[in-house]
Parts: sequence; C-alpha cells; structure tokens
Amino acid sequence: MKKALLTADTELRDKAINKAVAEVSKYKDKIKNTQFMVVVDYVSPSYRKRLHVLEFMPDDREWQVIRSHHCAHGEGSSMQGNLAFCNKFSNMDNSHMSSLGAMVTDDTYHGKHGYSLRLNGLEPGINDRVRTRSIIIHAADYVTDEYILKNNRAGQSWGCPAVDPAIYKSLIQLIKEGCFFYAYYE
Repeated sequence: MKKALLTADTELRDKAINKAVAEVSKYKDKIKNTQFMVVVDYVSPSYRKRLHVLEFMPDDREWQVIRSHHCAHGEGSSMQGNLAFCNKFSNMDNSHMSSLGAMVTDDTYHGKHGYSLRLNGLEPGINDRVRTRSIIIHAADYVTDEYILKNNRAGQSWGCPAVDPAIYKSLIQLIKEGCFFYAYYE
C-alpha cells in the first residue's frame, strides 16, 4: 500500500460532514462544547483518515476541518472478504459492531485502554446504548500508520472508534465534555 492512500477521501468526507452539519441543530440542547464537532465517515475504508474534527468559525459561520485521523471500526461491522470496509452497524450488546448517528462526547476516565473518552448516543434504538456498551474513544496500536501500511487496513475494535496512540490524548482533550459526534454511513 502506498502512503498516499492513508489520506482522507475528500469527496466522501464532505458528504459525511454535510450530513452532520444538517443534523447538529437537532441536538443543540445536548451539546456543551459548541466549538468542535467530530465526524466519522464509515463509508471510507479504515486505511483512509476518516475521523474528522471540525471547528466552528464564527466569522465565516461555517465549519472547517482542523484534524483528520484514522479510526477503527468494530470487528462485527467488517465487510466479509475485505476487513478494511464496514457495512453492518448495531446498538446491541456484544455485537462488536460500531454504531451510527448522532452522539455526544462525555467524560474521560482511565480504564483498560488507558485514558479514554465516553460517548453517549442521542438516537433511541439507533445508538442510545453506546454508553452501556462501552463504545469509547481510546488508543490502539492497530490504528497506526505502520500497522495500516503493513496490513492494508486498520485493525478492528469491539465497536469503538479507536485511534492512533500518537494522537489520542490531544484528540480527547479537544473534544471531551459535550462535543457533537456523528458517525456516518450511507
């Protein structure tokens, strides 16, 4: 795999961002951190950067991408025959699948994955169980560029959008405590 493939697919990224921007106003009473938004584009394969952090630019009244990172998807979500892609999502316990839709970041804690960030689902029946399922943002060695280049994909989680250990602390610090988080798939 060529290193150039590790970048974001901007066309798919922009579709996911447009959907998230259209949805964010529905949840304004749940969002405390209105400066940032996170959009995960699960249409893109895991070897592409598909977790995007956006910052609201008040002067322009628009969202701007300020960071993009790789993130894992759940092993139960993987497409049979090509683990870089996902095509199944769930809200059920023990499914090991990623969840879709509108969520909000919550508090941080130190657990079995070290420093981690909890997510709360905002859509009943779609993702309202992410908290009890322990779907969190955490570091994972299977989301590094080195791992991805060697395996032609990121590794898989049990549903968490796990990220590279090199960036997880700064990412979590930026988006913790009430940031809108949108997981997209068309």
